[in-house]
Amino acid sequence: MIAAKHHPAFATLSEFVQNLHTRNVFQVLGRDLTAPSEFVLCWTPTGEAEGGTGQAIRIALAHNVPVYNLQRPRERSHVEKHLGV
Repeated sequence: MIAAKHHPAFATLSEFVQNLHTRNVFQVLGRDLTAPSEFVLCWTPTGEAEGGTGQAIRIALAHNVPVYNLQRPRERSHVEKHLGV
């Protein structure tokens, strides 16, 4: 299972929380797991992979999907440049 592979303590989570983390798989890799997102745009408090967003980040990075975390100034600047901000 992809979700379990990318979460450090997946087996210890409740079924409800496992389902939330599993949802991230489809958000990143697509409904049939063959249509990955072009990129992941996110924000985490520390700029690192944490919480449910961290799960999406780990999955994206494992599948070569670029991640832009707006908490990181360099990445935010890159996104702003592309948006013309």
